Amino acid sequence: MNDKREVKTNFFDKVIRGIEVMGNKLPNPFLLFMMAWGVILILSQILSGISAVDPATGEKVMIVGMLNPEGLTWVLKNMVGNYIKFSPMGTVLVMMIGLGVATSSGLLNEAMKKLAKVPEQWLVFLVVFVGICGNIASGAASAIVPALAASLFFAAKKDPIFGLCIGFAGVTAGYTANIILTGTDVLLSGVSTTAYQLVKPDGVVEPTCNYYFMIASTVIISAVASFVINRFMMKKYGQWDEKYEHCQAALEAAEETHGEEQAAVGRGLRNALIATVLYWAALFLTIPGLVVSGIVPLMMFYFILVGLAYGITVKSITNANDMVKGMENGVKSCLGFLVIAFPISNAIEAFGYSKIASVLAITLAEFCSSKNIEGLPLFVIIILITSLVNLLLVSSTSKWALLAPIFIPFMYYLGYSPEGAQVLYRIGDSCTNIITPLQPFIPLHLSVIRKYDAQAGMGSIFSRTLPLSITFFITWVCILAVWYYFGLPLGPGGIGFRL
Repeated sequence: MNDKREVKTNFFDKVIRGIEVMGNKLPNPFLLFMMAWGVILILSQILSGISAVDPATGEKVMIVGMLNPEGLTWVLKNMVGNYIKFSPMGTVLVMMIGLGVATSSGLLNEAMKKLAKVPEQWLVFLVVFVGICGNIASGAASAIVPALAASLFFAAKKDPIFGLCIGFAGVTAGYTANIILTGTDVLLSGVSTTAYQLVKPDGVVEPTCNYYFMIASTVIISAVASFVINRFMMKKYGQWDEKYEHCQAALEAAEETHGEEQAAVGRGLRNALIATVLYWAALFLTIPGLVVSGIVPLMMFYFILVGLAYGITVKSITNANDMVKGMENGVKSCLGFLVIAFPISNAIEAFGYSKIASVLAITLAEFCSSKNIEGLPLFVIIILITSLVNLLLVSSTSKWALLAPIFIPFMYYLGYSPEGAQVLYRIGDSCTNIITPLQPFIPLHLSVIRKYDAQAGMGSIFSRTLPLSITFFITWVCILAVWYYFGLPLGPGGIGFRL
């Protein structure tokens, strides 16, 4: 007998499906930026001669055509140089050398599992908190934390699908926050520096520029999200269903080791913690002034040190070759970035050379000034624009490479810092991550929840994550308002939203 079921679709399903269809029609990011590069060259020639007055210097800024002998000569002569000097290039590679050791040793995986073993009353808070902090492991956290959260909820006799959604929300909707600096800070600041130099040639955006804001965001969002979940959502989504009594819920990512192996993991985590305390204590006692300015190489050495402390203890690293292999794996994880960096770097430099970015930024700044659009309303508009773009283009680097050359000069002419512009992007880049079908880990999460419920689908995830997306958005805007109106520094150095 054929089991034909009528599938009903509501407005929400249609919106999600529409986003999926449009997003799937977008080309590969490499091709997208190659096309963007070509469009910039064409536009520069079409708009050649259009000008605007720089409010900072009073000088006329004129768009320069690039589809002419002089412009094409500049493109060809600088193509390799633009790629090599692309700000994120060196910093990302250096950071990933260290992270490769920490990841390949198994340290990050086991540390997240250990943190998640908490009393039930702290379960939701820790799942969100560990998820947010998990972005230090990049894509590994997106694969591990949601599946781990599902198994934890299953063991606690709560809905495992809702547990997965909470872990998914922490990892992706809180993606750019953390209590320590990560590769994301390095990557974004590098793109921001390149965009900032379009209007201020000697301008630099440090990797630590949003550190204070992101620490506060991590703690506050974890607390608010756990309150909303426990108070309003758990009763509807988190209740145990008898169907789970008979499902096959053995998740590989949540399997625990036993006996001597488990004891070795415990000793490894202890040694990594001791190495952490000794390393940072030594740095702050001996060279406190260099901790911020030299944070990238210091973080690389830190990840190598704790990776070795853990790996040697559990014997996942037994010789120098194992350590070097971990470094190589870290660099290999950057191959996609190295390829896409070629058109990104050249598109940004062409955007700056043509002066399109400057003229567009000045024009937008003048329009906002004439309409009195500034402060928090302006910030919310920028966050919403980023969030909408995020539904179709999920790569954090790709989006910021597209938006930074517009947002940063635009806000600069309105008197706002590039560090502030980057914070707005980070908020918008995170909040809608959990409601786009284009998330690369969605197929993995579907395979996990179907071990609990064979009939579950994308709607099972998005119906639970939409309220969480709204919660993250509102909470982050509230934090943003406090930071802006009280003039709090975004990171070390005292830089806030205002220049």
